[in-house]
Amino acid sequence: MLPESLKNILLNLHPLEEEVLNEIAQRLERTELEKKELLLRQKQVCKYIYFIEKGFLRSFYNEGDNEVTTWFMKEHDFIISVKSFFDQQASYESIEAVEDCILYYISYEDLIQLYEKFHSFTFVGLMLTQHYYKQSEDRLFNLRKKDAFERYQYLVETYPEITLRCPLKHIASYLGITLETLSRIRGRKI
Repeated sequence: MLPESLKNILLNLHPLEEEVLNEIAQRLERTELEKKELLLRQKQVCKYIYFIEKGFLRSFYNEGDNEVTTWFMKEHDFIISVKSFFDQQASYESIEAVEDCILYYISYEDLIQLYEKFHSFTFVGLMLTQHYYKQSEDRLFNLRKKDAFERYQYLVETYPEITLRCPLKHIASYLGITLETLSRIRGRKI
C-alpha cells in the first residue's frame, strides 16, 4: 500500500509513471513504533529507508554516559542512518521514536532495484538526497558559526515543531549546549 501522503511527496519531486508507483507499493511495508522504542540500535546495519507517516523521531549516539542527538525527523520526512544505509555497514547512531509513530519502509536492495529499473525514480532519489544534504550543511554551518542563542533562534524559526514536540534535554544536545544553557536562552526574548 502506498499512502497518499508519500505518493504526493514523490510526485511533487518528479513525475512518476503508474507502473513505478505500483512497484513501490508492492515493496513497501508498514510498521508502528511506540514512544521511546528504538527503530535502529547503534552497531546495527540500517537496512531500510523509512517514511514517517505519523510521529517524531531522533537519531543519537552515545558519548560516555550522554546521548548526543544528531537529527530530528517528523511526519512526511524520510529517515535513515546515512552512512550505515548507503554503505550497508554498522551504524554509529541509534534512531528512537520521540512519539508513537507509523512508518512505511523499503529495503536497501529494493530501493537499488527500483533505481535500476526506473530512471524517473532515480531522479526522485537525487532530489531527496539534495534536500537532506542541504539540511545537513545548514546544521553544520549553524553549529560552527553561530553562538548558542543564534542556534536556538534558528531552530525555533526554521523547525518550530521540534521545540513543541521534543524534550528539552534532546534539544540541548542537538544544539551542542547544556540543559542549563538552554534554560537561560529560553528565558530571553527571541
